[in-house]
Amino acid sequence: MKIRRALKCAAVKEQLEEVLEIAKRAEIKGLEIQEIFPLIEEVSFEKRGKIVIESLKQYPIHSLCYHFPLPPRPFLDDFSKCINFDLTSEKGKYIFDLTEDTIKEASLVGKALNIKTEIPIIVHLFGFAKNDNEISEKEKNKKLEFGKNKLKELKEIADYYSQKSGVKLILTRENNPPEHGKVPSLLDFHPKDVAGSESSGIATCLDFAHIWLNILYWKNGKGEFPGVDFGKKIYPNITLEETINLLEPSLKLLHLNDAGPGYRQSFEGLEINKGNFPHSLAIPLICSKLKKDIIGTYEMKYGHLDMESMFRSDLFYRNLFKEKFQEYFE
Repeated sequence: MKIRRALKCAAVKEQLEEVLEIAKRAEIKGLEIQEIFPLIEEVSFEKRGKIVIESLKQYPIHSLCYHFPLPPRPFLDDFSKCINFDLTSEKGKYIFDLTEDTIKEASLVGKALNIKTEIPIIVHLFGFAKNDNEISEKEKNKKLEFGKNKLKELKEIADYYSQKSGVKLILTRENNPPEHGKVPSLLDFHPKDVAGSESSGIATCLDFAHIWLNILYWKNGKGEFPGVDFGKKIYPNITLEETINLLEPSLKLLHLNDAGPGYRQSFEGLEINKGNFPHSLAIPLICSKLKKDIIGTYEMKYGHLDMESMFRSDLFYRNLFKEKFQEYFE
């Protein structure tokens, strides 16, 4: 069982053209589409899908995944704005509707490109807290229950469009970094939270940078992220091995990147070999446990501004694993 390599970009013609050049050079046949603003609000899913289809129809894409739109960075510092992007809130209907729009686009593109493999639709549960009074077990459980119900609803939508289009859309929950912005959140720092959706048929995405920043904060941090500090009381320990063991049964996707040596946001989503994540441990361990192929997207923060970082990351893995590279990756 292998990790099917993928590259990431938005449904923007210029980005697609650039990312395909890298795909050809690195012999990568997977793509992750990140929904972005204002494109997802101003352009219909049919038109966005058409851009992707036209760009990819001459290239043999084998793997495809989609990531729902994330809040523009300033929104993460304002509770009244970021709450609209939170599937654990009543006001999260806004992001719920945009996620449904994402599912429709993925269905359209998957059918047109004749994608035979599963197409993960990546979402986050944040559980944003308005104030310190909301950082409690009661509020966490309340937000978690609401969010899990919304995931089930989105899964039903994905199942409907899977049946309609003939492609297999898989709703996929990604783990969170300890720091989003100034607004604290309560969910999905520890893998035990993320793994909680497996019984509902929700898959998981493991982001290397996100888990590593949490591991570093669990070890060295205190008092900077109230929601994470609360999580540390519930789950005293967190390790990479435990994370992989917990998530492997539902794992559909990896975000391949780097992080560290600090745990703040500036150390997140680095080009591989620019942080201190233990790739030489993680990749063989994951591959030794896999019972199915999964997607591995090279996902660097602001990678669309330096797409060569994805090529360099792939080259680093080739040099790191040498003859084992073909055993781990496709």
